[in-house]
Amino acid sequence: MKTQPLRKTKAQLVEEVESLRLRIAELEDACAPHESQGRALRESEESKDSGLGAIAANVTERKHAEAALRESEERLKLITNAVPAGISYFDREQRFRFTNEKYESLLGMKPSELVGKTLEEAIGKKAYKVARQYAQRALSGQTASFENTLPAKNGGKISIAVSYVPDIGPDRTVNGFFALVLDITERKRAEEALRESEQQFRLLTDALPALISFVDSGERYRLNNTAYEHWFGHTREQLYGRHVKDVLGEVAYDTIKPHINTALSGETVTFETLLPYKHGGHRFVRASYVPHVLESGQVSGFFVLVEDITEPKRLEETLRKSEARLRSIMDHTPAEIFLIDTDGRYVLVNREFERRYNLTEEEVKGRTIHDFFPADIADEFSAQDREVLETAGAMVREQQIEYGGALHTDLEVKFPIVDSTGAVTGIGGIAT
Repeated sequence: MKTQPLRKTKAQLVEEVESLRLRIAELEDACAPHESQGRALRESEESKDSGLGAIAANVTERKHAEAALRESEERLKLITNAVPAGISYFDREQRFRFTNEKYESLLGMKPSELVGKTLEEAIGKKAYKVARQYAQRALSGQTASFENTLPAKNGGKISIAVSYVPDIGPDRTVNGFFALVLDITERKRAEEALRESEQQFRLLTDALPALISFVDSGERYRLNNTAYEHWFGHTREQLYGRHVKDVLGEVAYDTIKPHINTALSGETVTFETLLPYKHGGHRFVRASYVPHVLESGQVSGFFVLVEDITEPKRLEETLRKSEARLRSIMDHTPAEIFLIDTDGRYVLVNREFERRYNLTEEEVKGRTIHDFFPADIADEFSAQDREVLETAGAMVREQQIEYGGALHTDLEVKFPIVDSTGAVTGIGGIAT
């Protein structure tokens, strides 16, 4: 049997649609609170997602900052380790907070061993007694520099030059201080060697009776020995930096000025002159100026050596006058006078000798009797000379000799010439 479809009227369909609409409206009203809670939940989730994103961004930013800081610290280590000096940072308790590798050669400890140690613990009580006042000064906001000595690993000592620079914050608070430490051991050794050398030089130059000094290119004394004090009454400290003209006086300075100019031009000069010193009296001097030429070719000054030759010059003048008197007597006597050395060579003849034999003194000097007389006469005279030398006694003889175109009989006296020790140095002869 076939089932017949139900046929509904229009009115029934409208009624059913209206009933369905009402039901949907009821369901919507019932779901409204849940939708609100859902929106709130979704908003909360979205907010959570946003917060987590911000946190993640902050973490990432911090990690970048930390990486940049580590990179900066590495660069700082590379730079400070390349510096040939100890570089460190101390906090207000004077504890190491940073140090470069140079400290290992200075203190024998690695940077990792030093960080956290106090300055006193690191350098020892003795060295800290010196450093403490400067560290305190740095912590008060002042820069401090000083030199100190540290015990070396090999049992010796290390000399250091130290600078402390305060770390002052924006609010003027001192947070600590930076330290720069230079190993100056070699410099100190060189300075000590130089001091010893200068001391030896002073001992040597002070022992000499001559003036020894160094004058710079501005003509000012930079070094003097004690002879200057004896000559001029000024100590080396009083003379240092003074101009040559001021020390010697204007007249003496004007005399030596051309020689100063020669020395400052790069040439060594030696001269003798009489100088009327302002405070040292009149002295006859022999002076040598030796320029000091730098590698660049520039003359930085000149060394001075001045000898007082007043007494030798006085004796020389006395001798000259004595010789002049003797020469005057010899040249005005009618007798023949001559002087020969131990080798038989003429040293001196007078005018009468020159007249008799028609020879000048210059022609005779340095020659023997064999150069002027016949061999037989020369041999006889030579034998007489040897006898005088051997006996060291005088000899008086009459002898005939030709001169002036005639034969003459002369009375000749020969006698030994002796020095202050009694040694025979020649023979003197007088023939009348």
